Amino acid sequence: MPTGFPGEGRGPSSKRHFFQKICPITVEARFKVGWTFEGAKHFISQNEKLASHRPWLLQLFAAIEGENRAAILAGLREARASFQTVGK
Repeated sequence: MPTGFPGEGRGPSSKRHFFQKICPITVEARFKVGWTFEGAKHFISQNEKLASHRPWLLQLFAAIEGENRAAILAGLREARASFQTVGK
């Protein structure tokens, strides 16, 4: 399993270049998602089938709504670590 996120300098440069072209978070330090996930978060908080994964899912959306690229990537790393422990 890869240990980094796109644009962090791991893997072949051609793959990094591809991600930089299609995903601005890989190159823009001031990147911020331009929408909210209030509807998705509400659904997650209300749906009982998602109860066992609720904390992780809400953490994931909180990470995506970070203030900038660094905050988003840090939050995604934390969410990924939490996810890996959910199924164990």
